[in-house]
Order: sequence, then structure tokens, then C-alpha cells
Amino acid sequence: MPGYVQKLRALVRILLAGDAPTDGVLCLAPYARFHDGPQTLLELLNGADRFIPLEVPEDGSVRLVTRTEIVYVAPHAGVEARLQRHTSFQITHEEQVRMTMVDGTFLEGLLQLELPNELNRASDYLNLADDFFTLETGDGLLLVNKLRVREVRVFVASPMPAEQD
Repeated sequence: MPGYVQKLRALVRILLAGDAPTDGVLCLAPYARFHDGPQTLLELLNGADRFIPLEVPEDGSVRLVTRTEIVYVAPHAGVEARLQRHTSFQITHEEQVRMTMVDGTFLEGLLQLELPNELNRASDYLNLADDFFTLETGDGLLLVNKLRVREVRVFVASPMPAEQD
């Protein structure tokens, strides 16, 4: 039987489709597969697991939540930045957006893009393979599920791509 790996605990507020937001704890691996340092919440959400364990301190339960039913995850203020998204995340462009979610609610904030110069539009970023992306809101960072977004409104036209050498 393999040994137990001590996990890093991240307090979050999670919204599942059709429910009210719930406070809980997501557990992260102390090491990531593709970079130095711990696994991040964004990596956990974009991983291959279909069910993610959520510890709910309020009632002492552990709930296995279906990744596709997560609308967003919001790390609480005390969660270290290195546990939210990889620290090498290089913001190459930002766009103010308003998102209409599948349930008709809205999210507003700054879409922070990490793209090469030849790809610089919000649509380029949102069409990447990962299911979850970051949105910086007035209340903090949200990790948003693309499958729960109906429409994204951008307010400023994207700049022309940089010329390739």
C-alpha cells in the first residue's frame, strides 16, 4: 500500500450549478507534475479527475463534487498566491469582460491572458484546452469553468498581434 502524502489545504468558496456558494477546503499535492513547487488550484481544476474531494468544515463531510458542475472556485484571502495559480503565469494582456453565465447571472472582471504575441485575443485564450481560467474581480480571484459560461462581452477591441520575426 502506498504511503500517505500530506496535502496542502486551501480554503475556498465554491459554487456548484444550482446551489448556493459553499465554503470548503480543497487539498493540493505538495509537488506539481510539470513545475517546481506545489500543485495549484487551477491545476487541480484543470486536471483529469472527474470528481474532486471538497472538505466541508461546517458539517464535517467530504463531498465528491463533479468538476463539470463547478461554476467557479474563489480562494479565500489567506490562500497563498502560489497555491492559486502557478507563479510563472506571465500576464501578456488584460481585458475587462462581463460574462453571462449559463444560469443567467453575471461575472465582471479582468481576464488576464497568458499568450504568445501572435495570439492576443480573449477568444484565443478562452479557446485553449483547459476548462478553467482565472478572472480577477473586485472581490478577488475566481477560477471560472468555461462550460458554465454562455457569453463573454469584451469592452475594447484586442490590439493587433505582434509581427513575427
